[in-house]
Amino acid sequence: RWTNDLSFSSISLDYSMPTQSVTQFNVASSVRWNISSSWMTTLGVIFADGSDILGTSRSLFIPTANLEWNINQQRQLRLWWKPEISLSSFDEHIRINPYLVREMNVQPERSPINIGATFSTSHDAYSIEASLSFTQTSNKAITLADSGRIWLDFVEATQTKFELSGQLKPSEDFRLHASGIVQPTFESGSSEQLPMIPLVKFQAKGEYDLKQQFTLWASLDYQSIRNADSAATRQLDGALLLGIGASTTFVPRTTLSLSVNNLLDTKYDWWYWYPAQGIQFSLEAKVNLR
Repeated sequence: RWTNDLSFSSISLDYSMPTQSVTQFNVASSVRWNISSSWMTTLGVIFADGSDILGTSRSLFIPTANLEWNINQQRQLRLWWKPEISLSSFDEHIRINPYLVREMNVQPERSPINIGATFSTSHDAYSIEASLSFTQTSNKAITLADSGRIWLDFVEATQTKFELSGQLKPSEDFRLHASGIVQPTFESGSSEQLPMIPLVKFQAKGEYDLKQQFTLWASLDYQSIRNADSAATRQLDGALLLGIGASTTFVPRTTLSLSVNNLLDTKYDWWYWYPAQGIQFSLEAKVNLR
């Protein structure tokens, strides 16, 4: 099967200084075929081009590849080689960090090396997916805090990422979801972890359904120490956050939810000089009018 994709995106920014529209253009063509009943491959080529607020253009013209092995009905192994140019919009950056300076530098990120493997297995009681990847980026976005300001910088960087996620369902009433990431990320020529990228992140959530249309849940979120600058002279402590909650559909067409986040009132910072909230209570009601 032959597939062709074309995409274009552009961002116009109203800054006090003269700027160019940030653009991204991608053309990809690939061919997919079944080697056998359990092996499938996709080979293709991609041309990508992106320009930043100064009009500087970066391009990429390179082959891509994907190989899938269906070991059996429950297990699959996938290998991929997928270089790319990606663009995060102004709004996407602000949603991640609303305290960024307004006139931020926005650039498409060029990754000429992006290689990895994913193994997944699923059964009635559990499912697991493990992924290992290596990416080299010529202009990776990093967040820096400087004299009370938070701004974006772009550096040449490499990232090795190991991701593990899974779901356990020992009974119809109980579910456990968990995911973790180990992501050493360094600027070229440095051994310091890039700013605001924790080396380790972990999340878990357990849910238990009661017979009276109630669901109880508990969650755990952890992130390790983060550097606040490229030289690692300032750091933000790691944080372990616990949460609990409950929801019910006892009222017809309505879901009522009560949650308590940061249950232990842990003191930590979102960004340098920007403390996070303590314990939080929230009550939510969703009504289905259909």
